[in-house]
Amino acid sequence: MSKIQYFCNLKMLRTKYFLSLLLLLKVQISTAQVGNSVAPTSSISGQATISAWSASYTGSGGTVEIRANFTSWTTSSGATRTFKLLRDGTEVDNTSFYFNQSSVHTTMPELVAIINNESGSHTYAVQIGTGTLVDSGDNCTIMVYETKFQ
Repeated sequence: MSKIQYFCNLKMLRTKYFLSLLLLLKVQISTAQVGNSVAPTSSISGQATISAWSASYTGSGGTVEIRANFTSWTTSSGATRTFKLLRDGTEVDNTSFYFNQSSVHTTMPELVAIINNESGSHTYAVQIGTGTLVDSGDNCTIMVYETKFQ
């Protein structure tokens, strides 16, 4: 057996045991893509919360993980810009990115927040920082994963 086959078999075995453990612990995992949209046809410059990049999710009391992946651009190279993930208008995560090039649509670092005992409806949104822009060439996907022990 080659090293590659050995490691593939080991990975499959670990995945099988992990899934069995989840079933044993009675873990319920819910996934929802709450937002997948592009910005309006006109440019929006930051600091701004992009209305097309917000959506609601209703939690059922579990641990919620929110992940936002998006693109943006700037008119000035050599600049660091900041981005935020908002929950009901309040910042729950932020990230910064250094733009080497200007006027290039670029994938930003992922925004991630983990919130325990999340229940009720909450709105999640991406806010772009001062000096950044989004337009029809940009997009955003917001995924929500909820894990709950039964």
